[in-house]
Amino acid sequence: MLALPLALGCGTSSGDANGAGGSGGATSPRILAAPIDEGRTVGGRDYLLYVPSGIDLNEPTPLVMSFHGSTPGELSASTLQQGLTAANDHAQEHGYIVVYPQGRMLGDRQGWETDPESPDIAFIDEMLAELDEEFGLDERRIFSAGISNGAAFSYTLACSRGDVIAAIGPVAGSLPMDCPLIRGVPAIVYYGTEDQSFANGQTSALAWSQRNGCSDETEETFQNGDSTCDAWTACQDGSDVEFCTVDGGGHTWPGSPFADIFEMFGEGKTTMDLEATDHMWRFFEQHPMP
Repeated sequence: MLALPLALGCGTSSGDANGAGGSGGATSPRILAAPIDEGRTVGGRDYLLYVPSGIDLNEPTPLVMSFHGSTPGELSASTLQQGLTAANDHAQEHGYIVVYPQGRMLGDRQGWETDPESPDIAFIDEMLAELDEEFGLDERRIFSAGISNGAAFSYTLACSRGDVIAAIGPVAGSLPMDCPLIRGVPAIVYYGTEDQSFANGQTSALAWSQRNGCSDETEETFQNGDSTCDAWTACQDGSDVEFCTVDGGGHTWPGSPFADIFEMFGEGKTTMDLEATDHMWRFFEQHPMP
């Protein structure tokens, strides 16, 4: 496994240059006056960054990584992911950093390699190290979410970087075949029943629950309209697994403001009975790194 060059929770911050107030003492609050919303490059790879205003740059800050799916053409897939999740507004409301990494061109599509030795993992390592140095990430609250191929890559990160990723939120994506797990990582999984890979999604969530040492029994944790979540119980070390289904839902992000665009491109129905961005954040809040 590649070594992750992080010293989480003890990095320095360039907050004053980014509009933070305060004199910068070791324990004095340094409040970010205006949000940071920009594109960045590290190691020759791009990502979008949103840091909400109002956070104290002297306090460890949670981070959510949001990975796009396999996307044809040359439009920025990370920009599309930013729009379909509406996570910037949510991050502002709840006080966490969110990033949207940009995949590589794999053939004629932008995406992620999901094997354990993927070069994309080194990119994520570098990005996290840079963010920690500047903002001081909360080492117990680094989370990964994504849709489709980006969901599969979130599984990959949980397997390869289970000592860094506290919990994951895969949407409409399946567990890669080669994904040796080093720690039981909590997961909340979302799938539409009319998604053509729904059966794989079910199998992936079940396999993850078994890896995490959960019992075979499940209990309902959410129900609203067409959306239902069931959790496996008695998982080892609090590594809970939930599977949320959208009856009649397609290959989409639940609650996305891009619902019409998903449908126009033949991806099926997007439910408004469940907002994945908010719902998975509540799961993440309950599952910091042990």
